[in-house]
Amino acid sequence: WDIGCGMLDKGRGTATAYILYAIFHILNASAFSAPFSSWINVKAECGAVGDGKADDTVAIQKGLDLIRPEDSKRKILYFPGGTYRITGTIQAVREKHRESQGIGLQGEGADKSVLVYDGKGNEPMLKWGAWYSTIRGLGFQPKEVEGGRQEVEGGGKPTVGIWFGPGFSTANEVSDCAFRDLPIGIQGGTDQTKGLWRRRRGWRRRG
Repeated sequence: WDIGCGMLDKGRGTATAYILYAIFHILNASAFSAPFSSWINVKAECGAVGDGKADDTVAIQKGLDLIRPEDSKRKILYFPGGTYRITGTIQAVREKHRESQGIGLQGEGADKSVLVYDGKGNEPMLKWGAWYSTIRGLGFQPKEVEGGRQEVEGGGKPTVGIWFGPGFSTANEVSDCAFRDLPIGIQGGTDQTKGLWRRRRGWRRRG
């Protein structure tokens, strides 16, 4: 869309813009039915089940560990439609400078590819230390309990859907995602660094 609109706004190459716009949407739509070979399928290659019953924590973590290294040739972890039950935090952190750079998570849509937390609580669902990354088309929610969804406090509730941290994390995109019945959907940093900015010698209060 950016390519097409940019050319249309400038009044040049209108026909070319429409062609590029159409190609973009064709490729974007076909990505879900036939993911690119450069994507890792969390079901086919990592062993996730996605039926809402099996514990998919280890399988998803395996996929995250595959896309995280600097020399990984495949940087996108793809979630086909399904309900992925996790019993603890899954994470893509950065231990070396260029790890978790340019990686991404891709679902089929927030109502089709859903991560469901069924753990002890008091922890994030996804700890994301990536940069220049994308998270698209995923749903995040706690497990439903009898009589309705969990209350906001207690009952194995995760603290947040996506936590950007604990280290430096920048230039990230979260789009077409849904966060249901969570205290916080997306959190950047920690409460300890709220309102602070960092210099080489430590934290300083803003203003």
